[in-house]
Amino acid sequence: MSISWRESRWPTRKTLRTLDGGVTTSLKAIRSLLEEKPVSPPELKGHIAWGQYLDDAHRSDEHWGRFGTSSAVVALALIDGRDDHPPKSRSILKSYPLDRVAPVIPESWPATNPKRKIEKLEAIRKRDFTLIMKLAYMVDALKPDRAIVQGEEQPQLIKYLIKRSPKNMAGWTTRPTKTSHGQRDRHVPTTYILWALRRFPAAQEEPVVKEAYDWLARELQHDKQRMGIDLIALAGLALHRASPQINEHAHIDKALIACDARVEEWVHRQNKKKLALERPYFNGYSQGSTTDYIILSPELLCAIYLLDRGNPPRTRKFVLKVVSEVNENVAPKTIGGDDGPVVIPRGFCVQNGMIRTADQMWVVELLRTFRRTRQQGERQLLPPKTGWLSARRALVIFALLSLLVYVAVTLIDSGWSSTSLLAILAAIALLSVNVFAELANTRGAG
Repeated sequence: MSISWRESRWPTRKTLRTLDGGVTTSLKAIRSLLEEKPVSPPELKGHIAWGQYLDDAHRSDEHWGRFGTSSAVVALALIDGRDDHPPKSRSILKSYPLDRVAPVIPESWPATNPKRKIEKLEAIRKRDFTLIMKLAYMVDALKPDRAIVQGEEQPQLIKYLIKRSPKNMAGWTTRPTKTSHGQRDRHVPTTYILWALRRFPAAQEEPVVKEAYDWLARELQHDKQRMGIDLIALAGLALHRASPQINEHAHIDKALIACDARVEEWVHRQNKKKLALERPYFNGYSQGSTTDYIILSPELLCAIYLLDRGNPPRTRKFVLKVVSEVNENVAPKTIGGDDGPVVIPRGFCVQNGMIRTADQMWVVELLRTFRRTRQQGERQLLPPKTGWLSARRALVIFALLSLLVYVAVTLIDSGWSSTSLLAILAAIALLSVNVFAELANTRGAG
């Protein structure tokens, strides 16, 4: 459910209820879409997986991958209640569709456990386990029904991923480490890996991982060009959601303050623009002989980050606008058919009608974070009712009112007809209302 023009400028508790109702509808639509669009090619032996796309124009019944499957697993886990702690009595892993997912995201890999045999389905496309970004996505999908995974339950695949950090540099790189370019292309993999490790506090205590946190924190404080706002927001989320033993350090706090400033500055510039939810950013990285991308939406990530960081008053309208437009984008669409209207569960759609599986994961993350914030207190979501009337704005209002009174008195003294007088006063009043609306619209923008 979207909100009206008036609600977008003067949101109330009713606005939040409307948005929360839209969140329910959106989550149901995404779940229905993921249930309807898995693939089950012969090589999966009756199991299911997901590919990069969910829309019929781009999806193939034969195409699946670990990026798509991991994203779908995470999205379904979040929809079904990963936030519950302890987990529900019936694990979501025992319910459709997660109970039919092919074992293509193993908790361990033979490189770290030589005695374990490679299962046939895991052995498909073994090269995936040498690709840092695919490993990061797989780690994110491990123990999907658990909000926090303690050390004794930590899957072995995490150690395998950690060991792939080069010895001569902090973080992870997608390039061959033996080349002179090994130091490059670290921002994307390091940021995503630390994000994927947010539920695994034992992994965060590993020296290699601590060094990666330190390096990313320094990059956030000093990098001015190489990281786009989407990656900055994701890096901030990775630091913020780390265990208290990590994010309580002073240098992490400084990095988050720098991230706050960058995100809020970017949001401030978007206030008078139309949101570009359908135009995400491409983050390229080299794998030696090839180049690949992860695609992220800055609006989604910045809204999640702001909610995580306490939702500052000056950015609250932006967050509500993003949630509203996400609901509108995801909502099921009704089309005409020979037998009457047909309701189609759509999911989050970007340019050219593409419905990417990874996007659904980020949308669900945003909607669940919004709902969790509302449950903690609606005041964190509403712009303050006072505090926006600065001295400069008060002067503008006073000047407009004075002008209105002056014009009215002058026209009356000049003997103007009542019709002409009312027309001019109405025009001035309309101008005043527009100015007041603009002033009110800047309450959340500082």
